[in-house]
Amino acid sequence: MIGSSVVAAFPTAGGIYSNKYFLAGKDEHLVTPGEGTLQLGADGILAEYSNGFLTMLFTLTLSKEQYAKADVIFARGPPGDETTGRIPQHSNYYKSTIDWAEGGPPEEEDDTFTQAHGFLMVLVWAVLFPAGIIAARFFRHLDPRWWNLHRGFQGVGVFFFVIAWLLGWKAEGKQEQGMLAHLAFAFLLPIMVIMQVLAAVFRPKKDAENRPKWNLYHHWVGRSAVVLAIVNIYVGLYIYEAESSAVAAFTFVWILVLIVFVGLEWYWRVRGPWSVGYSSPTEIDMQSLNGKQREGFLKL
Repeated sequence: MIGSSVVAAFPTAGGIYSNKYFLAGKDEHLVTPGEGTLQLGADGILAEYSNGFLTMLFTLTLSKEQYAKADVIFARGPPGDETTGRIPQHSNYYKSTIDWAEGGPPEEEDDTFTQAHGFLMVLVWAVLFPAGIIAARFFRHLDPRWWNLHRGFQGVGVFFFVIAWLLGWKAEGKQEQGMLAHLAFAFLLPIMVIMQVLAAVFRPKKDAENRPKWNLYHHWVGRSAVVLAIVNIYVGLYIYEAESSAVAAFTFVWILVLIVFVGLEWYWRVRGPWSVGYSSPTEIDMQSLNGKQREGFLKL
């Protein structure tokens, strides 16, 4: 928005203050009242505040570059200072395109990038990466199939994550609140993914002295990344103002994954190998189990 010209109004004790502004920067003192490139009509700005709604009426002469379509932002924030005309930063906003010839927004806004970004992130963090974690935690006895599953899920997940991350820079939110947190995660999560990829490439041998430390690092960085990503997806849905059905669908998928994980955890601890002395799946292989155990709780 820096470099743009705007029209703003806010209620005061004596009525309504309205003016045009030039946005020279993000700081309040750089938002200059009475300036800007907007060519308002002779009547200026008429404004009314009633029942919590602020309405402005003005005429605007457009330049050739602004017709027949122009990008506009509708912002809302706390009232300004009627003495100086200064206004604080807005708290949320909505960005759209106005078709001046039609007198409103286009019939359908193209949010393909945003939807593709969200769908792929849900696929990666609620399906592919959790499936890879489940394969590594509960199916070590199926060597080497567990490793092929783990590597496959994580590899495909990384591929789609890169695509989704790039699409994110083309995606557009419908409000500013929560955007800073979403962007912070957008920088943190790729770092964690890269850490996991490097850990897989430079993993020590199974009998190496530092292998237990590597296991701890690899396991918890991956699990932490999934949890943080799930939180960030909810933030993204909030910014996009997604429909409740989309939020419910994502929640359903995530709860289903949790049920599978908790169910397998319970099985291994109560009826599976952990219940007879094995402390973790990494200690188990099909050759070390006797026939009774193999048929009893590891028959797949």
